[in-house]
Amino acid sequence: MKRYFRRIFISVIPTVVALIIVAIAYVQYERGQGGFIPGIDLAGGTILVYEVDDTKTKDKLKPEDLAAALKRRIDPTDIYNITIRPVATTPPRVEIILPTGGKHQADAERRNWEAFLTKAAEEFPVPGQDNPYATVRKRDYQGLQDLIVKESPDTKRDQVAKWIQDKTEHDNTGRRNLTGDDVERSRS
Repeated sequence: MKRYFRRIFISVIPTVVALIIVAIAYVQYERGQGGFIPGIDLAGGTILVYEVDDTKTKDKLKPEDLAAALKRRIDPTDIYNITIRPVATTPPRVEIILPTGGKHQADAERRNWEAFLTKAAEEFPVPGQDNPYATVRKRDYQGLQDLIVKESPDTKRDQVAKWIQDKTEHDNTGRRNLTGDDVERSRS
């Protein structure tokens, strides 16, 4: 038994460490704080493939240039987590991957937004109303700011803007996944 102890130890320790890492990532994912980032095959999304018709243009178009131009147009700051990549084929193609994040991600974002609106109601209360900002659409920070200023005339717009900026800087990772509604809006 002594001969095998070292081999068993070397086999078991990496497995235990891997299980701990997976458990931490799973807990973070369940809380909507990151963790696992499933691809569009698991979370849902759309892959658009565009083919360039060379007969319609005078110049030879490189798929890399087209992908870069589309990225600058669609998601220049990489907020929406859209992947645009060239596909080396003849004729050239460009693949646009639009992740929607899936139901789990949408639920986590909804819970986070409702918590954010609750914080806004605590910070800028309106007498006689429990949460006057509950009707604000998700991620409509400008609409929230306008409603707070309207409902609380004593509050300055600059103060509200600073509060929203401070809260969103610390609560967000800076990247967003598209929801199904965002994809539908982008098509129109």
